[in-house]
Amino acid sequence: MGIRRRARYQSPVIDPRSRPVVVFGDTSEARTLAASRATGVVRWRDDVAVGAGPCGAAARHATLGAALRQAEAAALVIALHPFDTAGIAAARAAAGSAGLPCLTLLRPPWPRAPGEQRVTVRNAAALARVIPPGARVFAATGREDLAALRRLDARLWLRLVAPGARVAGARIARGAPPFTVDSEMRLFRRIRPDWLVLRNAGGPGARPKLDAARALGIRVAMIARPPRPCGALATTPEEACRWIDRITPSPAG
Repeated sequence: MGIRRRARYQSPVIDPRSRPVVVFGDTSEARTLAASRATGVVRWRDDVAVGAGPCGAAARHATLGAALRQAEAAALVIALHPFDTAGIAAARAAAGSAGLPCLTLLRPPWPRAPGEQRVTVRNAAALARVIPPGARVFAATGREDLAALRRLDARLWLRLVAPGARVAGARIARGAPPFTVDSEMRLFRRIRPDWLVLRNAGGPGARPKLDAARALGIRVAMIARPPRPCGALATTPEEACRWIDRITPSPAG
C-alpha cells in the first residue's frame, strides 16, 4: 500500500479501527498507556540514536516521520524522558510534518519534601557554584552531564550497570534497578556522600535515592527540568487516555 497524501491527516477526528495512535517512548508512562488500551494503540520504542547536536535531531525527525507515514498513524503521543528535549522536539516536528495530532506525556517533577536539603540548579554547569571544593559527590544524571561533573573539585561517585565499565576521574558504584530506599541507604552509608546530584526526572523509579538522602541528611543538588514543550501536554497516562478519547470517535460512531 502506498503512502497516503498529507491531506489525509488534517482531520481532527480519527478512526482507531483502521489507523493506530502511536505511543513513542520506553518510559514507564509509555508502557502503562499502551497497556491500558485494548485496541487502536501501538507503542514504539525510541531506538533512533540520540545525537548530541542538530544532526542527531534531524535524523530522529526524518526516521520517525517516515515511520509514522508508513504506519498510517492517526496521532502521536510522545512519552520520552523529561530531559530528552532533542527527542521531544524531533518527535513533535515529525508529527507536524505528517499532519498528525500530537500530545506530549511528561510525568510531574518531584516536589520538595519536608526535611529535604535541596538546592535547585539550572544545569550541571551550575553545580560548581553550590558544591564546595573537596566534597564527596554521588551523581545520578545523564551522560551529557559528565564533563561538568568532572570539573568539580570533588570526590565523584557514579553508578554503572555494565560490569567492568569505568569512567576516568570517578569512582564506580555497581548496581542495577530496581532500587529501594533501604538499598540506597546502604550504598550511601558505605560511600558517605556529602551531596547527591540528580535531575528532576520525577516518577517512582529514581525516587528511592532522593528519599534515602533525606533520611540520612545528605544535601541534594537537583538539576531543574527543561522548559515545557509547546502544544498539548499530559502528566499522567490517564490524562493521555482522555486526550485519545477526545480525538477518536467511539467504535459505534
